[in-house]
Parts: sequence; structure tokens; C-alpha cells
Amino acid sequence: MPLNSEDAFLARIEHHFPPGRPLALLERGDDCALLDVAGGLLATSDLFLEDVHFRRSYFAPEDIGHKALAVNLSDIAAMGGKALAFTLSLMVPPGPGEEFWDGVLAGMAALAKAHGVHLAGGDLSRAETVGLDICALGRPGPAGRVLARGGCRPGDALFVVGDLGLARAGLLILERDGLAAREQWPVCCAAHLRPEPRLAEGLALAESGLARGLMGVSDGLARDLPRLLGPDLGADLDLAAGDLHPELTALAGTLGQGPLELALRGGEDYALLGVAALGDLEAILKLLPGARAIGAVSERPGLRLNGVPVTVSGHDHFSAPAGAGLRLAPIGRVRSPLASRDQAPKCEDEDAPRAWIDLDPALLPALDGLEAGQKIQLLTWLHLADRSVLRVHPRGNRDVPKRGVLATRSPDRPNPIGLHEVTILEIKGTSLLVDGLEAVDGTPVVDVKPALKKRGK
Repeated sequence: MPLNSEDAFLARIEHHFPPGRPLALLERGDDCALLDVAGGLLATSDLFLEDVHFRRSYFAPEDIGHKALAVNLSDIAAMGGKALAFTLSLMVPPGPGEEFWDGVLAGMAALAKAHGVHLAGGDLSRAETVGLDICALGRPGPAGRVLARGGCRPGDALFVVGDLGLARAGLLILERDGLAAREQWPVCCAAHLRPEPRLAEGLALAESGLARGLMGVSDGLARDLPRLLGPDLGADLDLAAGDLHPELTALAGTLGQGPLELALRGGEDYALLGVAALGDLEAILKLLPGARAIGAVSERPGLRLNGVPVTVSGHDHFSAPAGAGLRLAPIGRVRSPLASRDQAPKCEDEDAPRAWIDLDPALLPALDGLEAGQKIQLLTWLHLADRSVLRVHPRGNRDVPKRGVLATRSPDRPNPIGLHEVTILEIKGTSLLVDGLEAVDGTPVVDVKPALKKRGK
């Protein structure tokens, strides 16, 4: 039986690890585990994987480090806890060098310092792609209170602290426009690239005793709200486009999507979603000026937005159509002065810089016979390509294909597979210096072949 949803996968885990283990003060399924250690210990972990959770094409190294830690600290915020420390395990592929990893660690260190969080240890491993695995630890605040999911009753008020939909809009425009989107849509892009964990707000809610339940919005309101409500309750949401961030409503038109749909689908907003008795709502809104009411708990199952049943769902890693998760296993990476797709030449008659091809060291025996001056063909996965359209022209209107568009070898081509014929200039171990390569820094290399000789007539 295929595991085609997160719930199905979690069910298999529950089968092998049934609930009710020692030390656990809460059953699994919340934002953090709560362990009975010295007054309670909050523990949470998250993976942050290249081409699954981020792309190096538009994430700066500092963004990667910041967000990898932020998503874990957000889980502690969603419990109303105080963050203490974290462990860090790194997956290190060939290619990215000292400058890249310094940026990752600097972005992470700045966020850790801002919240007084200590790096306690971790691990390193070679891998095919960049990946970070963080386990964050925290504790309840002075009152000893944590805010778990649930606790909802019909008629209770629902509220959020933070904006909904911004991160999804930022993701969509970054996927479409790359680095250029950061200047035109700074708020949405920042929401996706650098979410801020709401630790102070979560702790304030827990200490106040006003909220009955709390959770973080990481998979979208439409998917996360039922997790807060539990299986027997529903919700009537009251949201208008005017309640959303103005940059979201403006960008929604550019993306051809409704702003309310973006708010419902969301994903990686890391806003706090809470429930409270209706009589306590006003006090919560005074306590946290950034909080706002979004509706009420109903004894009628299902979600309704402004009286209309909600049919969209949020994010699920395992619910993509068959084949959508197909991945090519790279054998190396491009190391190039081209930092972004905007710098990449668009046609083969334009100058392209020299670049290094850093191959997996295990391939050293396979390089026997290659030498400087030899032509080779590189097959690359142009993961920076704009795959939101099928018809593209490197210079003009994307909706009007022009003659020669299939000849372009840049990341703007319609197919993200790149075929390059280059000449080896130098070989150092399993790194090849080649002439004129259009691929930008970090592009995965899928295959290397000696150039085919032309056959006689």
C-alpha cells in the first residue's frame, strides 16, 4: 500500500511506536514533545533540504541558515515556550565552499544570538545535496504552562498572530522571477526566505493564561486549523481581502490567484493560530497588537470561509501527483562566477565564463583518459529554470515563442535539462576547469561524456 500522504506515513510510525511512553507529558502530534525532565523539556526537530525546502538560486546562504533554525524555534513559540539550545547536523555535498557555509552559519548564528539560543552539538556527513537537520530544545515559561493543540469548544474565538499567505506568495513569485522578485515584492519574499519565530508572543500567551490552545501555521490554514480543532469540530472563518497584507493582495493579482485562496493554502507562514473563550478575545488583542480574530469554532464539522465551504487544502509533502517527486541524482556541481540566472548568457554565441565542475570523489577512476584540451559534454539539471511557463523567449515576451528559442542553453530555456559541449582546460583531482559554461553556481551535474565524434558520410 503506497504511503501517499503525511497521515498515512504517521500511521505507520504509530504502529511501530505506540503512544504512552515514559517521560512524555503530551502524546505525539503537537508542535513539540513535552518531556518530564526538570520541570518539562520541549523538543522539536525539522529537516531543511535543498530543492525540497529551499533553492540556492534565490536563497542567500544567510537565508538558508536563518530559516533552518527559525522553523524549529517557531515550534517552541507555538507551545508558548522559551527556547534554550539546539543541535545541528549538516549534509555537505561537493561544490559549496567556505564562503557558502560561512554565510549559512552566520545567518543561523545571528538568529540564535537574537533569541539567546545555544548551539549544543551536532553531526556532519557527506551527501548529494545541501541539507540541515536541527533539533531545538526549550522549556515552559515561569508559569510552567504550555499551550498544546486542542482545547477548542463550540463558540470559542479563533485568532492568529502574524500574516497569512505571505510566504506562499513569496515562494510562487521567487519560483517565477528568481532573485528579481526580492526587490519588487520584499515583504512576501522575506516571509518565505526569513520567517521570524514569534517566541515572545507565544510566551506571552502562555503566561497570560488567556489562550486555550495554540499551534504554528506551517502547512497552511486550511490544513493546520483542523489539527487545532480536533476531529469532531469545525470552524466558521471571517476573512476579507482587506484583512490581508496589502502586498499579498497586490501580488495575488500578478500571480493570477485570489488573495483569500493564498491565505488558506498558505504554507510556512509560521504565524501563531490560537483559540480562546470569546470573553477573553479582547484581552488577547490588547496583549498582542499584532493578533486578530479570524472566526469561531463550530460544532458543525468542516471549514467555511464567509459562509462558503472551504475546498482547498494546505501543503502535504506526500500528496503530490505520482512522478512529481522525481529527482535526478547529481554526480557533481558547477562552481562558477555566475551567481544568478540574470547573469547567465542566453545564447551560445555569447561569452560565458570559465567554470569548475566538482565531481564526486568516488568518480576518480572514471576520469582516467580525460585530459586538458579534450571536448566533453555535460548534462546539467538547470534547477534555476523558470518552469512556470512552457513557452519562453530569452529576450522578449514569454508568451510569444521566437525563432531560435530551442537553441538557448541558459537557465531561461523552456526545459530545465541543459546539454553543454565544453573543452577541459585543467584537471585537479575530480574537479574539471572548462571553458564557456552558461550554468550558474551550484547547478547539479547529472552526467559527463566525451564529445561524440562526427561520423563519416
